[in-house]
Amino acid sequence: KKENEVLQTRISSLEQHNSTLKALLKEKEQSHADLLKQKDVNETNVLDKIISLQTDHRLKEEHKALTSEHADLQLRYNEALQSHEEQVKEMEEANEVRFKKLEQEIEQQKKCKDAGK
Repeated sequence: KKENEVLQTRISSLEQHNSTLKALLKEKEQSHADLLKQKDVNETNVLDKIISLQTDHRLKEEHKALTSEHADLQLRYNEALQSHEEQVKEMEEANEVRFKKLEQEIEQQKKCKDAGK
């Protein structure tokens, strides 16, 4: 259950980071589009354009890696959740068996007590 919480926390963190990266990527893409619209492109603008493209590429690669990691964490979370649910079911079944045995013991003790009277 602790592993599930850790995985869920990590997934939430990745989703937040993923959202931030998407916003940054959109902002950089808009910045790049604005640069392309300019008629007077001087050396400074060219350098800015190169930096923007490199940043876009880096953000896309990070987004791709995070998406992959998110999918892997989601799979691990689902597996852990299924395992947890199976364990809970097994424990509930074991408790039910124990409860029935205790009921039988109590009933047997009552019979013995009644027979002793």
